[in-house]
Amino acid sequence: MAQTKNRVDWPRTFSGQPDFDFERSEVIADITQKEGAEAAITPTLEKVITTPTFDDPLYLGTPADGNQGPKLAGAVDFDAENTTIQSLEELSEFEMKAAQLPSVQAQNELIDLSEFKTFLEGIIDKTVKATKPNLEEVNPNALLDKLLLQAISHQPNKYVIINNKRYEEGDRFSLPLVVIPSNDRIGDAIAAYMPSTQVVTPDTYALYEEVRAKTMKEYLARKKENLEAFKIIHPVSVTIKRIEHRKIVVEMLGKEHVLEIRFAL
Repeated sequence: MAQTKNRVDWPRTFSGQPDFDFERSEVIADITQKEGAEAAITPTLEKVITTPTFDDPLYLGTPADGNQGPKLAGAVDFDAENTTIQSLEELSEFEMKAAQLPSVQAQNELIDLSEFKTFLEGIIDKTVKATKPNLEEVNPNALLDKLLLQAISHQPNKYVIINNKRYEEGDRFSLPLVVIPSNDRIGDAIAAYMPSTQVVTPDTYALYEEVRAKTMKEYLARKKENLEAFKIIHPVSVTIKRIEHRKIVVEMLGKEHVLEIRFAL
């Protein structure tokens, strides 16, 4: 019951017929008449389909019917004939500039490979200095021929005189083994630093190949002119193993060799 007494009856609105009854066309006609403007025409589907399109909807130039439409800020007058001529002139100027651009071949000719040549020369020098002999191919007799056994003593101490120097059992000395790097070794060393054909174009690779060939040719010329400059001295260790009567036994390159005296005592 309490809830019934406190209930508020909300007003009923928009019930029944409206107080105003009018159509949209009447409102448009009334407003147009007050403003003195031409009455708007409600578009139909047929009118929308048959309406001509505008070549220049933004009115940036002159419409096809010759009526000047509203001009936007910054718009310029349109002249089809002059615009065509100007476009052709710009195209011609662009083609002239494009023709002046260097071709791929011209760019290859401008490549400076002086640093690459200097690098290859450094590789050659490094390879020459790092050259080591193949000890399996060394002729031990050629090295032993450099030794001259001059004297052997057993009393009171054992010693020998070789090349004017005194040695006892267990002493060591070295013999110089001259090594000259082969041309194939040098050629392979610099060829390893050639660029990949997958990275550079064939024309560019040809330029690198030309530098490599020139560098190798200059190396061979310097080697022929001064062979001593390209000789590498590799020391070969020799150990006095045993001092015997009229001969001594030495160890060299992992093997024992007999060195006999060449003259009578």
